[in-house]
Amino acid sequence: MSSKSVIQLKQLSDTWWTCQHAACNAVLKTLDPLLETLKILAEGNHTERAVEAKSIHQFIDFGFILALVFFENILKRTQTLSNMLQARDLDMASAVLLVRTIIQELEEVRNPESEPEASSNSGTIGHVWAETIQLSMKCGIPAPTDEYTEPPSKKRDRWPPFYLRNSIILETVGHRQQLLRKEDFIKKFMYVVLDRIISELKSRFSRDSLEIMEGVQSLNP
Repeated sequence: MSSKSVIQLKQLSDTWWTCQHAACNAVLKTLDPLLETLKILAEGNHTERAVEAKSIHQFIDFGFILALVFFENILKRTQTLSNMLQARDLDMASAVLLVRTIIQELEEVRNPESEPEASSNSGTIGHVWAETIQLSMKCGIPAPTDEYTEPPSKKRDRWPPFYLRNSIILETVGHRQQLLRKEDFIKKFMYVVLDRIISELKSRFSRDSLEIMEGVQSLNP
């Protein structure tokens, strides 16, 4: 009998950071055998299952792996805070300190004064990129390079629906820009995600809220 522990996917939750991190971590650790399993299912005799497996397999590209590695790295930070806030013997002063520490860490990862060329080779982003390259090579998935500037294949021009043509469109309506270079992934994906997470944390844990938490804790020494 194998001594390796069994890795299982937890049921996803929109609000529990722990579940989201556990899901990313499980897929990250088993990605290579998952791809092999999808290949076997895609070549099987069960038509419906084969089509679904093939579609999922084609979806797993370098961008998927980068997002997987990146979110696992970020969510394991917020998971610590989630576990502390759910503890029965919650120390609010410690929780406030941890909130501020996590926000500061994420802001250091997302340093607006650093150019992608400078920040992409060191620190968290550099580590995430290197791990993604290594995992992509292990799984046989091609990865972009700094010199890779080949444009995507020519597709027909996309037009917004008629009722939107005189409007200002703030969100995607089906067309997504294809990321080709390392700097594109950093600026147009990683930085965008970090900005959203930092903004969400500051919204949930505003300065007034943190001061109230510290005040409540001082009443219960």
